Formats: sequence, structure tokens, C-alpha cells
Amino acid sequence: MKWRDGKRIIVHICDAPAHGKKYSKDSNDNHKDKKFELELDDLLKKCAEKNIEIIGMYKNENAKDCFEECKKIYNKYRIGNSFIIDEYNRNLTSLFKIK
Repeated sequence: MKWRDGKRIIVHICDAPAHGKKYSKDSNDNHKDKKFELELDDLLKKCAEKNIEIIGMYKNENAKDCFEECKKIYNKYRIGNSFIIDEYNRNLTSLFKIK
């Protein structure tokens, strides 16, 4: 994506984990090909290196576990609290401090 100057934020809302055993530990993921894991690892690394903040909003525990794994990868490449994980049913305005 081409970004303009300013804060870069990705809000990812999901109700299921990513493909690959690394990200979908307890779900019935049938994707045995490691390419999904490697592609997501690479994407998370790029986001961290470019200081793109990520907000992962989950609807169930499998998706939450996936975001926890994503946060570990992200934090390898960027220090700080820039990967937020939260339940989807929460009011989004509190995350962005909108009044």
C-alpha cells in the first residue's frame, strides 16, 4: 500500500485464526502447506519494521490465540506496545480515544 505521512494503523477483525498449524493450534485447519505461515511471518515483520501499528480484534478464543502468536512475531522486530489485541464486542471508540 502507498501510505501518506502520519500514523499507520491496521485494524484486523476476525472470527477464525490464520491458516497453518503455527497460527491455528486448536482449530481444524487443513492447510498443511507452510507457505501460509511463512507469508504471515514475513508480513508481520514488514509491518513491525515500518512502524505500522496493528489492532487485532477477535470474536473467539482460536482467533485470540492466533493474534497472540502474531504479536510474538511482530515484537521480534519492533519494541513497544504497538500490537493491541482486544475482543470484538468492545466499543472501538475507546481504542482510538474518540469522543
